Amino acid sequence: MKFSKIAFLGLFVASSAFAHQFFPMKTDNGYKVGFWADDHWGQYQPDRVFGISAKDSKGKNLKAGYDYQNNTIFIEGNPSVASLNYDFGYYTFTKNGKHYAQIRSDLTDVGGANEVTQTRKIYKMGKSIFAWDEAAKKPLGLKFEIIPLQNPLVLKEGDKLKVQVLLDSKPVSGVEFEDQNDDIDGVVTDSKGIATLTLTKAKDGLQIIAAGIKLPYNLDRYGDTLQLTATLSFKSK
Repeated sequence: MKFSKIAFLGLFVASSAFAHQFFPMKTDNGYKVGFWADDHWGQYQPDRVFGISAKDSKGKNLKAGYDYQNNTIFIEGNPSVASLNYDFGYYTFTKNGKHYAQIRSDLTDVGGANEVTQTRKIYKMGKSIFAWDEAAKKPLGLKFEIIPLQNPLVLKEGDKLKVQVLLDSKPVSGVEFEDQNDDIDGVVTDSKGIATLTLTKAKDGLQIIAAGIKLPYNLDRYGDTLQLTATLSFKSK
């Protein structure tokens, strides 16, 4: 599925409940998908990973992809930045506060199904910064993306990080954030898509910052809302 084919109506609405982050992780044995689920590393469905990309220090696109048999990311060369996409599927929300990883017509909770308030199609877009250079400073062209406006690799817990959030390569205002520890209260992007975040305690040496939005969705008959999550990950001091 290509995001460029998705049609939208109306303005976006900021979303605060967008936990579950996906992003490329660099390990001693190469690269893999990192899935941070609220407060722990989680398991994911490999067949939902797609759109792996990577650039070197000069901004050159590197050959990159996903090995579905071994559940690993392969990147040829030395990437400064890499990204991936994950299809999180459909989630249906009901008036009684429950939510189901199903489309509304598949609900078996009859009482809840009669009180459906929303069905979301959810995509996750994650980016990792491995080195700070021209390639890492520029947008990758993701549908929804967080851009660090300063070198994040030299920062530590308690430091400030200024970022810009882009939707369709344009600044987007009113977007909220969370990180590897919790929601980031009281911080939203301004009219230029810019916000300043205070880094909290890293998890396994990683900062995992996410932004989320919800948009009207009319690509198919199963969902009425498109939920997008952009993740920025990097190692901190």
